[in-house]
Order: sequence, then structure tokens, then C-alpha cells
Amino acid sequence: PFTFSSLINLEEMYLNGNLIGSIDENTFSGLTNLKKLDLNYNQIKAAEPFSFAYLTNLNELNLATNQIETIEKNFFFGLANLKDLGFGYNKLTEIKEFTFSYLVNLDRLNLQNNKISSLNKNSFNGLENLKFLYLSNNNLVDIDPSVFSNLISLIEFYL
Repeated sequence: PFTFSSLINLEEMYLNGNLIGSIDENTFSGLTNLKKLDLNYNQIKAAEPFSFAYLTNLNELNLATNQIETIEKNFFFGLANLKDLGFGYNKLTEIKEFTFSYLVNLDRLNLQNNKISSLNKNSFNGLENLKFLYLSNNNLVDIDPSVFSNLISLIEFYL
């Protein structure tokens, strides 16, 4: 915990291609100026709730190509300024209700190449500003008819 707290002026952090297996709640404490965080190509299986709460100015988060199976409640708490979320090539099997509700300014969401089999009506709740959604190469078999109804800004969609 508090590993990077002294790096208060840091704007971009690249931790990709390591063997990181989990993220603790205070790992990114103090990095309030961080705009980009790249954690792709690691072994992340889980992140504690509120792990990214200190990253209030984060615009881009890349968690692609990890081992994440589920997104816990409050995983994205504090990320209201996030614009781009990369979550492709993980092991997600479902998108729980209100998972992305804190991401009110999200512009791009990449969930391709996971194992998502179903989407319920509130899977994308709160993403009214989303413009790009990538869901290709999943195991989708059950999609609620109204799941995409609140995605009023969507201009590009891959299923």
C-alpha cells in the first residue's frame, strides 16, 4: 500500500507486462494528477473495491489482457472523469447490474474477447455518454432487449 504516494506530479503510469496479480485499495493513493494508467499484460485476478478511488483525474485505464473474472461493486468508484476503459482479453463471465454507474463520462468501453454470456437490463446503466462499445468475441447467449436503451450517445458498436 502507498507504493506510489510520493509521485504526486505523475500524469502517466505504465505497469504493463509485469506479473502483478492484484491491486490493493491504497496502491494508487496520492496520484491525484494521474491521467493514464496502463496495467495490461499482467496477471491481475482481482482488485479490492475502491482501488482506483484516489485517481479522480484519470482519463484512461487499461486493464486488458489480465485474468479478471468479475468486477466487484465499487471497483470503479472515484473514476467519474474516466473516458477510456480497456477491459478486453480477460475472463469476465458477466456484467453485473450498475457495474459502470460511476463512469458517467466514459466515452469508450472495450469488453471484447472475454467470456461474457449474458447482459441484463442494467449492465450499462449510467453510460449515457458512451460513444464506442466493443463486445465482440464473447459467449453472449442471453441479452435483455432493453440493455442498450440508455446508450443514447453510442456511435460505434461491435457485437
